[in-house]
Amino acid sequence: MPSSSTSNSKRGSILRRLILFAGGLGLSYLIAVMSMSNVPIGKYNFFQLAIGDATIPHKFGHTFQRFEEIEQFRDIDILFAGSSHSFRSFDPDVISRLGWSSFNTGSNSQAPINTYHLLETYLDQLRPKLVILEVYPLILERDGVEGYFDLLANRPVTGEAVDVCLELGNKAAVNALVGRYAGQLFESHDPPRQEDVPHEKYVSGGYVWAKMIYVKDYWGEGLPIVPREEQVEYLHRSIDLVKGRGAGLLFTIVPMPLELVAAIPNYAEISTLLESIAAEHAVAFYDFNRTMVMDTRTEFRDHHHLNGNGAKVFTYVLVDSLLAIADTSRTMVVESQYAADLYCGRAIAAAQRGNPQAALNDMERAIALDSTMHRAWLNRALIYQFLKRYDQAIADYDRAAECDPTSAVTFLAKGELCETIGQHRKARDAYEHFLAIAGPEFNNKADSIRQRFNGL
Repeated sequence: MPSSSTSNSKRGSILRRLILFAGGLGLSYLIAVMSMSNVPIGKYNFFQLAIGDATIPHKFGHTFQRFEEIEQFRDIDILFAGSSHSFRSFDPDVISRLGWSSFNTGSNSQAPINTYHLLETYLDQLRPKLVILEVYPLILERDGVEGYFDLLANRPVTGEAVDVCLELGNKAAVNALVGRYAGQLFESHDPPRQEDVPHEKYVSGGYVWAKMIYVKDYWGEGLPIVPREEQVEYLHRSIDLVKGRGAGLLFTIVPMPLELVAAIPNYAEISTLLESIAAEHAVAFYDFNRTMVMDTRTEFRDHHHLNGNGAKVFTYVLVDSLLAIADTSRTMVVESQYAADLYCGRAIAAAQRGNPQAALNDMERAIALDSTMHRAWLNRALIYQFLKRYDQAIADYDRAAECDPTSAVTFLAKGELCETIGQHRKARDAYEHFLAIAGPEFNNKADSIRQRFNGL
């Protein structure tokens, strides 16, 4: 913990910079800002409403919780950075199956200028081996002020906030900064806390899981994206910054609803622009809207963000890119058992999406990596059964039983399949094993089997 004298020194330094920052505006301005910033009006304060800042602190996007938690993280494998599409698209549970640690510094309406300064602040602390920089095409039209409001409202005022404000050169940003610092000086001693957000859940590491809330049928006015030159420049600066720290970099556009992509008349042009920026710096670029289509009605939170189910599906697809990077990197190591577990999980996700052949392909990769994994044999058996390849399913149930002879589910599933296709001797043998090891949670199933197979 810094000493009180150090904290006071930093506070005094920031205050002096703010006074210079507001030079020429006069003492009356500062007094007015401080007064208005401490007049609450619902979730806002009077000064916020006066300058058009609609940010509710400690709420949407979980920015407060994310940047409070970030202080606990050091020396991670992957850093995700970008807009709200970053913290809603990359599922850390999938990443952890590779044995990798991660953190996500995404925030609401985060434009490249905001991303650059966050990277400047946290790269040396987090020391990631790989940075995945998400760019939402429409964010290139923003000036960064809205993203600045969100970060300012949910983090302590520091020299970084002053620097960004100077670079933005925006009166509303100046007012917000002075007002936020005034509020920080006079805020209550009760520590702020993150408020709950309906239909969402913060997951340690910066990710926000969300259920599907709504999907609009309105996809915009069909206007082309006109990138701001300064935002494109900050993309270049961010890439140089990451590469200068010796980290790997993956530049990406995450999946968007097909309808939204189609509504942007120059989407291909913007994608090509981002690809050329990546090529100029010799870094990988993936526009996943070129290679995959996700279900608007079941895999999106709204008309442009993925929901929890969609994020998991997408992150499994992203894994191929990560493994390709790992294959060529000495610092990104994937143990075979982690990769096997990941492919097994991805196969289940593919099966749930109604793509059994993709599921089968991934399950075969999992088994090739770890032939002792019970879950892989069991789930491949279920896929074969769905495909009506019954002999292969029975063989896989047998291999699953060899890997884990205590799995009652394996013997139950084999018995039910054999009974269904008329192989009653095999069904009886499987059920005998099931009844010998089944726990009380299977009592109803056990009673039903005994009624059908006398003597068991």
